Amino acid sequence: MTFDYCFCGWRLRSALELPALPPFDGAADTPVDIEVSLGAVPPALPDPVRSTPFQQVGRDGSVLVRIDGVARLRLEGGHTLVVAPAPDAAPADVALFLQSSGLGMLAHQRGLLPLHASVVEIHGRTVAFAGHSGAGKSTLAASLLARGHRPLADDLCLLRTDRAARIEAWPLGARLKLWRPSLAALEFDPGRLVRSRQGQDKFVVEMPPPTATTAPRRLDMVLILTAGSAGDDDRVEWLSGFDALVCLVEHTYRRTAAQALGRGGELMRQAGAILGPDGPRLGLLRRALRFERLETQIHLLETLAGGDRP
Repeated sequence: MTFDYCFCGWRLRSALELPALPPFDGAADTPVDIEVSLGAVPPALPDPVRSTPFQQVGRDGSVLVRIDGVARLRLEGGHTLVVAPAPDAAPADVALFLQSSGLGMLAHQRGLLPLHASVVEIHGRTVAFAGHSGAGKSTLAASLLARGHRPLADDLCLLRTDRAARIEAWPLGARLKLWRPSLAALEFDPGRLVRSRQGQDKFVVEMPPPTATTAPRRLDMVLILTAGSAGDDDRVEWLSGFDALVCLVEHTYRRTAAQALGRGGELMRQAGAILGPDGPRLGLLRRALRFERLETQIHLLETLAGGDRP
């Protein structure tokens, strides 16, 4: 049995269920662009140009991604992704790994610009929250979900710049992954949630599932989550020109791996296109990393998005 999904406008056929992706709703005779299959994946690439315990990039452009106890993935040419689950891996863990690390590197192979960001629709405007691991992207998205706003993606914002005048973010309805302190601050009961991964004290908050409508959203704003001082007001500092360009490229998903794929110059060109006259505004959201300030920060974001409290 296979499943057909829409991945940024392309038809993806998978041997595994991928609940983060919307179902493919195009014509039945549309060619398959990407195949995700189960199969053997070697523990290492023969001639990597970049190698870490988590990932290798081959001289031929292939990519190997691995998490011990979960799965190994091999990606080739932006059209083939082979998954080798670990013997005792939970299917949900394999799917989560594939939908984040796997799709992120697939995006690079297909020439997209993926941001390390969560995406939320606030009062009809699409806002990406970028930041390094631990910056609070998922916590902020979960806070906005609790306020009635719709998360569109968690941790991975897929931008395609080759099809339209406007810059568009494609829905990726993954799960919000929160550590226990964030759950407590947002009054989620961990006893009613599943763990993000076996052995982790991180839990999954379900996002609304992707619908059959695969249309992307116009990206209106990119906010880089930046730690501010506890005594200062939460605020946004808008960037432009070269500062904005460098900041956007810095928050590309798996940027060093993309550079090993030879995409360094292309990322700069894409970032320049994204930040053009009709592109999103980019700013630094300086905020205190304190749970008691979340309500004030949400109010600020609602105001920036063009509306006050619903």
